[in-house]
Amino acid sequence: MLSLLAACAWLAAAEPAPPVPPPAFSSDTPFALVTGEKLPEVSFVATHCMALHRHLEFALNLPPPPPPLVRLDVADVPGFAPVETQVGAGTVLVVVRLGGGQEAPGRAAEAAVRAWLARVALAGGKSADVSEAWTRQALSCEVIAQLRPSMNDYWYREGRQAIPATLADIVAGKAPEREAFLFWRALRQSLGAPLEQSKALIASARGESQARLGGLRREILRQNPVYHNAWRTFGAWLEKFPDAKPEELASLWAEYQAERKQADELRREVEAAMNLVVPAAK
Repeated sequence: MLSLLAACAWLAAAEPAPPVPPPAFSSDTPFALVTGEKLPEVSFVATHCMALHRHLEFALNLPPPPPPLVRLDVADVPGFAPVETQVGAGTVLVVVRLGGGQEAPGRAAEAAVRAWLARVALAGGKSADVSEAWTRQALSCEVIAQLRPSMNDYWYREGRQAIPATLADIVAGKAPEREAFLFWRALRQSLGAPLEQSKALIASARGESQARLGGLRREILRQNPVYHNAWRTFGAWLEKFPDAKPEELASLWAEYQAERKQADELRREVEAAMNLVVPAAK
């Protein structure tokens, strides 16, 4: 009996128990299943997915794309980029490494956007990674702005003082986040109805909008409140009437100059009023 017990003890010591798998948490969102070993990280990424879903649903009237559902893993995988997309056997896997505090919001937003874009591309019979760079960056910035409304004001204020990025940099996804965000907002206004916005977004998710974007000029879409409305109207008018007569162009340009003059006069009046010293009450 003692020898049997000793043999069992020896076998137990010789064969280590298999490692206990780390706890796994998951959160199901309309277009991605978010999984990870840490519940706060899973919830953080899932929140960004829901922010994107709400923006697309309420601003563009876009329902969730058809299956397959994308799995979005929050994990640190050696050899992977901070946000990596893997496709195999009809499934899509997006892996995000959140990193530090300053990097986490941008990476979570990009992972959510990549998951949505992958499903839209697959639904159109395209590869999951054909989305255009500007779309990934612009939508990621929109998600950040949805969850952090102060970024709207911050980026608009920066846009008033900074030199606009070139259209080539924006399309290539190499522009600052501010420029990508302002471009997306201005592009939406230029397209008009939510249906047209949705068409443009779906086309870019499938890599089909480069030709249309190539006809736009970044300077027309500047977000400076003094210039934006006139420039956007001017650009839309030029695209609608490519064969317009010089006299018509000159007339519209004169209207723009008049609007700019009035805006500058209003700005000076506001600045003068703000600089007035209010007399103390007696």
